[in-house]
Amino acid sequence: MGLDVTLLSLRYIHRFYDRHGKLRFYFRRKGQKVRLPGAPGSREFMEAYQAALNKAPKPKQRSDAVPGTMKALAISWKASARFRNTSPATQRVYGRIVDALIATHGDKRVSALERRHIARMVDAKAATPAAANRLRSVLHLMMKHAMREQLRADDPTLPIERVQYHKKGFPTWTEEDIAAFETRWPLGTREYLAFALLLYTAQRRSDVIRMGPKDVKDNAILVTPQKTERLDEPVKLLIPMHPELAAAIKACELSGTSTFLVTRLGQPFASGNAFYNWFIECVRAAGVSKSPHGLRKAAARRVAEDGGTVHHIKSLTGHKTLSEIQRYTEGVQQESMARAAVDMMRGARKK
Repeated sequence: MGLDVTLLSLRYIHRFYDRHGKLRFYFRRKGQKVRLPGAPGSREFMEAYQAALNKAPKPKQRSDAVPGTMKALAISWKASARFRNTSPATQRVYGRIVDALIATHGDKRVSALERRHIARMVDAKAATPAAANRLRSVLHLMMKHAMREQLRADDPTLPIERVQYHKKGFPTWTEEDIAAFETRWPLGTREYLAFALLLYTAQRRSDVIRMGPKDVKDNAILVTPQKTERLDEPVKLLIPMHPELAAAIKACELSGTSTFLVTRLGQPFASGNAFYNWFIECVRAAGVSKSPHGLRKAAARRVAEDGGTVHHIKSLTGHKTLSEIQRYTEGVQQESMARAAVDMMRGARKK
């Protein structure tokens, strides 16, 4: 029995490619998720499928949360439109923080939460400032939801200041890093195409893996950053096709693919993380110790070094604030920019 015929005759089958590009199969229906071994149609596959089909899904359990408690508030907040309209990645991060919070404070009353309680919780995570600030942010969002639900009249998180620290961020690729990668992975390789998409569009990996021929219009790539898709007015960027990127796309002879980047099996990458794991191996093979995100910074750095303004950079990267652009251009070569500045001063004196 062929793979396609088998799958057409079976219900609740879901397939996906894991981070290694291997095709996996799951039996999924409400309240039930079972991984299916072997190939569709094989004995072990069919036995596992039949066992899953015969097993009744678990009934949805009623919440035992007492109204007015932190646990009840957490359930209500996660069911709200404001929570569900955030990205899946954000929901996962918030969910982990809330679960940890409820494990300790779930039975406590929302109305009894005071500033001193929040200060203690945030201070307890002071050794990891980013985690402390994420906890404060989640509590702030939960308290705003509590006010909308009339569980309290104020937000006790507002007087609590964020923990100040210097965020290092992802280091920018230098020109030496770029040259080393191009030497190891020349034009015509999948690796170079991934590199060119990251550098010459200056977009995040989650957006780069979704780009394809369908997005090319008038020698430019139309991008809707995934981070903004759930907004009422998502950001849309039209990125002109850099000649180096156009050459990389043409050299890979893409045909019949929905995306420019595909796995070794010819399928789109299942997630940004799957792409990240693969690309990091390519980067290390080139002797570079930087991340894909560093290429986004390198694009901003190059624009700044060539005299581009903040507005030039924002139009390319899609950033909203000046502080974000400042972080991205911290890697601008000081010496070359200082020389240019001195030349400007000399020119001004001659006039």
